[in-house]
Amino acid sequence: MAPSVQELLQCEDEYFTFCREERNIAAILYHALLLPGNLKKLLGLIGIEHPDLFKEASIYFEYAYLRDLWNKIADNNCKKTFILEVLKPSKKRGLSKMNAQEFNEYFGRRESSKDKIHYPGRWPLVWFNKNLLNEKWYDLS
Repeated sequence: MAPSVQELLQCEDEYFTFCREERNIAAILYHALLLPGNLKKLLGLIGIEHPDLFKEASIYFEYAYLRDLWNKIADNNCKKTFILEVLKPSKKRGLSKMNAQEFNEYFGRRESSKDKIHYPGRWPLVWFNKNLLNEKWYDLS
């Protein structure tokens, strides 16, 4: 079985110790709206009372755990290992020896930090460079 995100990023801390406060409040609101009748009550308070609306209504909450965990981890080697273990690029060995800026630029991050490995969720798809087009996991056909 593959190691978990927590194992790869070497973090045993509980999420509440590093989650951002607004995420916690949003999660509580999300939970409250999922309880029977609460979404209908909230929409009624703002003047929306269409009975068919509730049959198809959905609520989505942003999953921020990985981003918040990423920002908590200071060790670039840990972050690099995580990316290389998940993506398994063909040039894994060479990538593991790159400094932060070289590593970020390999994955298409034009304006890259010299000091930290960027969060993969912030890699703009339009900036992915030719290095990624030859990888098996990137095949769009």
